[in-house]
Amino acid sequence: MAKFKIAQNPTFTIDVSIPRLGGDPIEVKFTYRALGRKQLAALYDKWSDASKASRLDDDDITFSLLAEADMDTQVQQIKDVVVGWGFDDEFNEESIIALCDTSAHAAQAVIEAYHLAYAEQRTKN
Repeated sequence: MAKFKIAQNPTFTIDVSIPRLGGDPIEVKFTYRALGRKQLAALYDKWSDASKASRLDDDDITFSLLAEADMDTQVQQIKDVVVGWGFDDEFNEESIIALCDTSAHAAQAVIEAYHLAYAEQRTKN
């Protein structure tokens, strides 16, 4: 009989398809934090609360403000769940900001891959 531990590894790695402007997507390895159900729920609550708090009044909305708010959210989400990546650039806040600035879809792909990993885990059990 196979032996295994109940506890999950503290991290897991996924190849994420990163869209490139004018080119084919590239596959990049991302290493994510593995969270338990309660931790994951608390994280999603945090993101939901931050989203509600960052909403702008209709009179205040500009494309620049929307882009800045969206980038701030994406940067924080990546910092919350990613612990490393396969880009040549060092994994740090400056590089995370650069990723979110150069491609909103890249940051979205990183977070969607994280969500999908948990959804697939649920369906396989």
